[in-house]
Amino acid sequence: MKNAPPGVLDRKLKVRWANPEEAQAHLRGGDVVVFMKKSQHREENLANAVVAYLPQAVVPRARRYVDRETMRAVDLTLARSILQVSHMPTGALSVFLERHLDPALAEGSGLTERLRDVDEIDLHGWLTRVMLAEYRLLGDMLYPGTCDDVCLRDAQAFANWLARLARRKPADFTTPLTYRGRYLNVGIIFVAAPREARGGGAQSVPEASEAPDLPREVQRGLFHGA
Repeated sequence: MKNAPPGVLDRKLKVRWANPEEAQAHLRGGDVVVFMKKSQHREENLANAVVAYLPQAVVPRARRYVDRETMRAVDLTLARSILQVSHMPTGALSVFLERHLDPALAEGSGLTERLRDVDEIDLHGWLTRVMLAEYRLLGDMLYPGTCDDVCLRDAQAFANWLARLARRKPADFTTPLTYRGRYLNVGIIFVAAPREARGGGAQSVPEASEAPDLPREVQRGLFHGA
């Protein structure tokens, strides 16, 4: 998360030991304070704190304009990414999987499909740099206005487009490289690494000069490697 664009992770985490059955996050002076019962196991404390913290800290202004299950999938994906880095206690990820991710998947909602899409987006490095960065701008544009079906559909259609783009096969450009919605307008240009482009291998894609021009209606162009 340290490479996330400004504003995606908006608040710092503080922990206060208390006696609630489940960790509870509240805003205090611009920080997210997680009130939770202290466990004897550091791994359990860490997993519970991260899961409670993220929904209050990640694009907080935008969340009301994005489908709840999509943001839930984002939070779970980010929590897993945070807890699996090398300097984290090894048991923290296991606690997260067993006590948070697996029960969420067992609910039988549309979360499984959303998690699959968000995971594909994250594998390309687009979750914080593209998806959440655009959602942050959406929140800045609409907050504190009322959420309606138009903004919800726009935010979800953008996520669906980005997931399809993430699943594309090399040299497959059937999915449009631009998304144009009511509020979100984004274009991506894939630029091959010079070695791949010269080799003409299966992974090569058009260089920037060969890529399609972005329509004038598209507000932002995002350049990414293949």
